[in-house]
Amino acid sequence: MDETRYARAKEIFLAACERPQEERRPFVSEECGSDGELAALVLGMLDADSSESQFMASPVDPLGSAAAADAVPEVPGFRILERIGRGGMGEVWLAEQTQPVRRTVALKVIKRGMDTEQVVARFEAERQALALMNHPNVAQVFAAGATRDGRPFFAMEHVQGVPLTEHCDQHQLSTRERLELFREVCQGVQHAHQKGIIHRDLKPSNVLVQSEDGQAVPKIIDFGIAKATEQRLTEQTIQTELGLMIGTPEYMSPEQAGTAAEDVDTRTDVYSLGVLLYELLVGALPFDSAELRAAGIEEIRRRIREQEPSKPSQRISTLGERSTETAQRRRSDVTTLRRQLSGDLDWIVMKALEKERARRYDSPSELALDIGRHLSHVPVVARPPSVIYQARKFTRRHRLGVGITGLLLALLIGFTITIYVQLQRISVEARTSKEVVSLLTELILHADPAAARGDAVTVREILDEGAQALEERLADEPVVQARLMSTMGGVYINLGLYDQAKPLLQRAVELWTQLEGESDLRTLEARRKLAGVYKHQGRGQDAEELLLVSLALLRQEVGDEHPATLETAAKLVGVYVNMGLFDEAESLCDETTDVAHRVLGAAHATTLSLRNDRANIHLLQARFNEAEKVHLETLEALVQAVGEDHPSTLATKVALAEAYRGMGRRDDAEALYQEALEVGESVLGREHSEFLLWSSNLAALYVDQGRDDEAGPLLRETWETSVRVLGSDNPRTTRAAFLLALVLQRQGRIDEADPLSRQALEASRRERGPKHPETLACMSVRGQVCEALGQFDEAERLTREVMEISLEQHGERHPQTLIPLVNLARYAVFREDYDEAFVALERAVENGFSMADWLATNPDLEPLHGPEFDALVEQARENAGSQ
Repeated sequence: MDETRYARAKEIFLAACERPQEERRPFVSEECGSDGELAALVLGMLDADSSESQFMASPVDPLGSAAAADAVPEVPGFRILERIGRGGMGEVWLAEQTQPVRRTVALKVIKRGMDTEQVVARFEAERQALALMNHPNVAQVFAAGATRDGRPFFAMEHVQGVPLTEHCDQHQLSTRERLELFREVCQGVQHAHQKGIIHRDLKPSNVLVQSEDGQAVPKIIDFGIAKATEQRLTEQTIQTELGLMIGTPEYMSPEQAGTAAEDVDTRTDVYSLGVLLYELLVGALPFDSAELRAAGIEEIRRRIREQEPSKPSQRISTLGERSTETAQRRRSDVTTLRRQLSGDLDWIVMKALEKERARRYDSPSELALDIGRHLSHVPVVARPPSVIYQARKFTRRHRLGVGITGLLLALLIGFTITIYVQLQRISVEARTSKEVVSLLTELILHADPAAARGDAVTVREILDEGAQALEERLADEPVVQARLMSTMGGVYINLGLYDQAKPLLQRAVELWTQLEGESDLRTLEARRKLAGVYKHQGRGQDAEELLLVSLALLRQEVGDEHPATLETAAKLVGVYVNMGLFDEAESLCDETTDVAHRVLGAAHATTLSLRNDRANIHLLQARFNEAEKVHLETLEALVQAVGEDHPSTLATKVALAEAYRGMGRRDDAEALYQEALEVGESVLGREHSEFLLWSSNLAALYVDQGRDDEAGPLLRETWETSVRVLGSDNPRTTRAAFLLALVLQRQGRIDEADPLSRQALEASRRERGPKHPETLACMSVRGQVCEALGQFDEAERLTREVMEISLEQHGERHPQTLIPLVNLARYAVFREDYDEAFVALERAVENGFSMADWLATNPDLEPLHGPEFDALVEQARENAGSQ
């Protein structure tokens, strides 16, 4: 056979290898047509690949022998354990990374002989796609390079899990539990989209679920056919044959099934997520897999692009005996399951599966938010095709007649509606004024000495009584209720009483949505306040969901430069900062600050809030000099705008003190803390959440200085008050808890420190995520407590985890990386692994560790003493002198 024909066979073989096993033979038959000899050659290549025979071991074979492909790759820094996967172009090996950290990884390597330009480009694209991302629901890339024989590889997180659908069925998850897990998948895909990556092959086998700390965590894998929307993933070009479908037919969007390979956007993944959701809910696919694959490629394309699938609730009825098994796997019965799916879930799934992209959800986050609305029993965005939609189609067919008739009707209806609305508004405003005056009069009279009879009546008591009266007195006046509930909810927030604010604002959102619709500015204002409550309660994801939907609606209704849009964006920046999502926070902050400065002015509250958040991002990233500069500028503007004793001014002083603390200017920091607390006690009170945070910050400074006798009582009071006022899971409670645990550990009171440190870590992981700076601080303290308890393995595990996360987030030269690295050297000494200990110390000093006296005097490191150790101590001194 000539080389031209062989090259064509190789092209078809490579394309087939990108498809699932069961789809390859039909694809080859379609591509080769009547050329039986060509088809036989390609099928032989596929058989050789799957059976590992030596079918292709002839001299003309450009792919190399199977025996060669079986050879274990040699990869510097990794010890190969076993092969765990093999595809048409690559192999996946279980390996142990030995440096710079020791961990188990999945090592993906191109097969010998398969490193053609196109394959290498595809491989490199997948590596770049994964490397761009950092999300708990996306498998992480740790390293990349080339094997000793020059083949590209990358090492990624080893996901020890099962496909999403299999996990749900194995554990008999209910419909609600499946929806909660699916929302996490949407968040991972959304993160990929924010990084400019479209997956294009979302399906159960590419979403694995593994257990982390007893929790099921979905992980998105296999970005092998991902597409970049904002940047090139690789310098090499990936060529796709015209007419070749990229992806898996059952999960493929209509535009993906077309012949224009580049005509896809993020809504392609939304469609695939819709199919995945369909399968999770129903236990079957929208299109029967066997029937679909039995059709030719053109028929597959036609069905995907034209045939409407049944609604999930209807599909259950077509499963026959399987429907009972499907319901049982969801801890339900067929009738109940069908009822659960009808309505909201039917609408949500079918909106995701719309053939027209413009009618789908714009993003995975919008799909997740609508599922959240369903779970929270509030109206969903998805709706069945409306009368207006059907009328629009009729209008397109009869434009002239409809146009003339519509013009006359519009004039008549418009005039009637205008008169009616004005009369209604006058009536409502009159009732509103009357009810408000009546209610306020009664509340004020409660402060009259004749009524109080010597009892002091506080603003808080009047507010509580007013909140109760809203439900009892104004049940027939929803407009008045909504207005007052939103206002009073805001007052509760300013008082730091978030539990009291939440029900009022939830009810205000519900009322305004019913009265004026989801996109009304009053609805969105109440949602913005409710998001603020969730933020302060540590419910970052709930706050993010509310603000993302509000921001999308505001941009659509009033534009990017409206004050409400800018304020909502600023609130979202603050939520991202609290959640430790610094990339998202920084991007949105920069984008919004420029507009706010131009539209609202430099002294506007929204602009100043954005500037403060920009400084807080610097602060949490340990960029203290940059944080100081921005905080000083903001502080000056706040003093001029709202005065010295305004809560925003005080909060900025505390943030500036945090920057000074990070810079080692402890006297300056303490003076600012004390000033803020002194004024804050009179302005906010000792039980306000902001005052409790500032108290913890001052105590942390005392801890830095070894002033445990002062830190301990302050932290005890702060923690106990926080538990009572904010709850044990609130981030501000957690902060006081782990600092108090640290002081107790240093005082030798391990029995008290043990449960406190454990509870703080569990709460922070749950509320703020595993990689948030506060969670890392909790892990560090918990590690020290474990060490004091003699639990060295657990202490070392926690310390290594802190170091790895900090290495990923900040790099090797950051203090949060260096200090755990030095502690790992101590643990290695405990294990008498002196070589490993010395390597860790050497790495720390080479990257800037400067605590020379600590190194020289620490008794744990005595076994390492000698000329080489002395040289490290001297280098640490030089580091200190150069900083």
